[in-house]
Amino acid sequence: MAAEFLPFPLDVDLSPGDISTACLYLYDDHERVVLQIQPCLQHWPHIKARIGQYVSQNGEFFYLVYLDGLLPMVYQGHEYSTPIRIWIPKGFPSNCPLPYVVPTATLQIQICDSYDATGQVKGSYLDSWTPGISHLFGLLEWLSARFGEIPPLRAVQQPQPPPNQPWAQQQSYYSTSNTPRQPASSLSEPTSLTASQPNTGVSNARPRHQSTNCTNTSNSGENRPGKLDDNEEEEILRQVEEESMKQYVCDKIRRDLQSFYNRKDLLLQDLREDESALLVGRQQLESFISCLNEDLTRAKEKLADLQKREQEIDRIATSIDAESTVNWDDAIQAETPLERQLLNLISDDNAISDTLEQLSTFFDEGEIELATFLKHVKHLAKEQFKIRSLIKKARTVGKFPQPPSLPSSYTVN
Repeated sequence: MAAEFLPFPLDVDLSPGDISTACLYLYDDHERVVLQIQPCLQHWPHIKARIGQYVSQNGEFFYLVYLDGLLPMVYQGHEYSTPIRIWIPKGFPSNCPLPYVVPTATLQIQICDSYDATGQVKGSYLDSWTPGISHLFGLLEWLSARFGEIPPLRAVQQPQPPPNQPWAQQQSYYSTSNTPRQPASSLSEPTSLTASQPNTGVSNARPRHQSTNCTNTSNSGENRPGKLDDNEEEEILRQVEEESMKQYVCDKIRRDLQSFYNRKDLLLQDLREDESALLVGRQQLESFISCLNEDLTRAKEKLADLQKREQEIDRIATSIDAESTVNWDDAIQAETPLERQLLNLISDDNAISDTLEQLSTFFDEGEIELATFLKHVKHLAKEQFKIRSLIKKARTVGKFPQPPSLPSSYTVN
């Protein structure tokens, strides 16, 4: 399915009604997909459903619905939020979903048995996925518990300054790496978290400046060269945050533009493929129309020929009607003596049959007496017997077929 045929744009939050429409377009068992997505969105309001392009390991891409957002989890008594993305495959719920952890600018994936380099999550709940029993809601609960046991992300390590330069050590807190910092509002975290806490896979609160990093305890009261006062620290911090925010916004705009370009490029490719298919279809239609025109020309020629023949038949019929009456005795002429003899015998037999039928009629009506009737019937019956015997013999000698409608009385033993 091409991107232009999707009901909604890619990577945009879907409303409950839009989710039903999107699943109807993308999934065979769309009703069960919607029933599993809805409770997840109701229970975790920071997770949204979207349509995106999923690229498989063999390079094929599919348009799928995925859940994207922040999943709460508890680590060492503190609540954090982890960015996740769960792809719902075509064969869902028969096929298990594909959960991923999404790294950020300040957080990187902690590769282990549970999380690979791409951020895909592995575990017992996915291995034992059972259609009809396993559920997206249960998967999210399992992920939250799993993240609390093994954090999937850890903070990106910043380069440390040389230990013999305390002023650089103090300014390293304000320096930024090439990777832009994502705003702290993107992840939920307690404000009491300090730099001494371990990397939990979520963004830590902004580290606090500690004087022990740049001041010797033996001369803490002295104003050494290079030490910054509070106003300078605030100004440097403001500049760093401003530059970091600018860099983050520029990178986000660049990523959005690249994503927009990729979508439009795919759309352009689909349009070119459609154009090629339309050109091929146009050529096929033109060829089909040409064949139809040729058939129509031939049909017209045959119709004209039939009309000419019909006129000829009408002319012949008119000339026949204008001629004298046809002698039907002359219309039937036998070619051989045997055929002429057989024709005469059949005529005599039919004449005797007609005579017997008339005698029966006269006798029934009482016009002739019984003796007269029997006398003539006996004589005619003998003559008919002789004639039919000759007919059978003539057919046998001439090898003429027996007529199918011949009465049984023709059989002579």
